[in-house]
Amino acid sequence: MVCRAWRNVIRATPQMWTSIAVNMERSDTGYPEFINSQFLRSGGLPLLVEVFSYPPPYRSLENPPVMRLFKIVNAHSNRWNCLETCLHPGILQYLHGNPETHTSLLEHILVKRYGSSSAYHVQDEFGMLNSNPSPTTVHLGDLSFGSIRISWHRVTHVEISSLSFDLDSYLALFASAQVMTHLTVQKLWFPHDALTSTPVVPIEHTTLRALKIYECGLALNPLLRALKLPCLEEIFIDYDYFAPLTDLITRSNCHLKRLTLAMSRNSNMPEDTKIDLLRLLEHTPSLVALMIQDFRHTNLLVDCLEPHSQGGSPTFPDAFTHEPELLPLLHTLVIRMSHGLEWHSTCIPNWVPAPVVEL
Repeated sequence: MVCRAWRNVIRATPQMWTSIAVNMERSDTGYPEFINSQFLRSGGLPLLVEVFSYPPPYRSLENPPVMRLFKIVNAHSNRWNCLETCLHPGILQYLHGNPETHTSLLEHILVKRYGSSSAYHVQDEFGMLNSNPSPTTVHLGDLSFGSIRISWHRVTHVEISSLSFDLDSYLALFASAQVMTHLTVQKLWFPHDALTSTPVVPIEHTTLRALKIYECGLALNPLLRALKLPCLEEIFIDYDYFAPLTDLITRSNCHLKRLTLAMSRNSNMPEDTKIDLLRLLEHTPSLVALMIQDFRHTNLLVDCLEPHSQGGSPTFPDAFTHEPELLPLLHTLVIRMSHGLEWHSTCIPNWVPAPVVEL
């Protein structure tokens, strides 16, 4: 609502109407006309359109008022620049654009549905009737790779949060999005046979620079085993089993610059895990920034860095024996501990570590 003095100015400024949110559960009589007026007030400018419904439990949305809202939104698909959806299973198919439109301005797509144990068998699909969007950013939530019909040749940033994303879909993503530079993967689950299977030849992807994986558990192992990423520069991972990550780095021969490790809150780190952590650090000599979250073994890291800062030998004689200094380029080290405590250090090569108390 705006005061009468500003009303004409607001209505005559189309830039103020280019972000439109459509609640598909609004059933009041004047709501479709209100949404349509918003589209009209934006003139011919590109739009950010959000189409959403409420979380379950929910009523059926396949009714005339909802179909009327879909018709209004679809009519302006030639101006969609950013599309965000969060809908009940089964109704995404009605968001298909204008059949008379043969071009698309879509740059950013976030397609998400409310997941539940009974929803995963419901086939949902997003696509434009007579155009093939070519976005740069794609976010899929609780949908499979085959549920979105787009051209992947311009996609640079991808985010996946879906139990419907199997290993084959994951590999198909790398084959399709060949200019992808940033990938975030969350909440994947694979059946037991996929956890031990590995492609005969890892897929080499030559443009991915940043990889973030969290809440994936054992699914992380086949994800990493299947890849070769020579241009990888940044990794975020929340898993304490470091051997697959070290293998990925050595197989890819990448020059990793930034590494974030989100450790489990288990205070008893197995000895093998400690060794794997040290081995990982020895195989990342190009690191300039290292962050370790929920880390309760600060003395382990100090003991690891101190011998090398004094010209000692590496932990493993067969690893980088030509370079005795561990993490020679590291400039920033951040350790986040329990209870919100955080410790920073910079200029690591010149740092002589002082005693650190484990928290």
